[in-house]
Amino acid sequence: MGSTIMKKSKQYSSFYKIVLIVLIVDQMTKWLATVFLTENTVIVVPYFLSLSYVKNTGAAWSMFQNNGTLLGIFGLLVLLLIFVSREILDLKSKYNQISYGLICAGIAGNIIDRLAFGSVVDFIDFQIGHYHWPVFNIADSAICAGVFLYFLFTFYPKTK
Repeated sequence: MGSTIMKKSKQYSSFYKIVLIVLIVDQMTKWLATVFLTENTVIVVPYFLSLSYVKNTGAAWSMFQNNGTLLGIFGLLVLLLIFVSREILDLKSKYNQISYGLICAGIAGNIIDRLAFGSVVDFIDFQIGHYHWPVFNIADSAICAGVFLYFLFTFYPKTK
């Protein structure tokens, strides 16, 4: 039985590595934002990129404000659904491990914040001209990148 578990773990090793790395980077950058940005905004590139501390009690684009616990539970259900459906989702595929690893790490990173603090720390602040993109974090970026890669890997043939 032990060798079966080890074999299954190796099948998903890229997935686990991606989740672990992205989760650590996400949590560290949120901690750094909390320590260094609560009183300041750091302008990285004027009129384009700043680092600003924002506590988001909602989801993307601040939808569903003040529903952190509900959003955390929803995220846990999504993670559980992905875990239960891993065979159907073909998580043995390296491509899907990358996509779902990014998605799951992002979901987990934001769940940790929601359930521990009631809100998510956002700090990456883009603007182009007068358009100001909603402030986001590494977890949000991982989710978007994972979804993008999933569609890319699904609709474009893989070369050997």
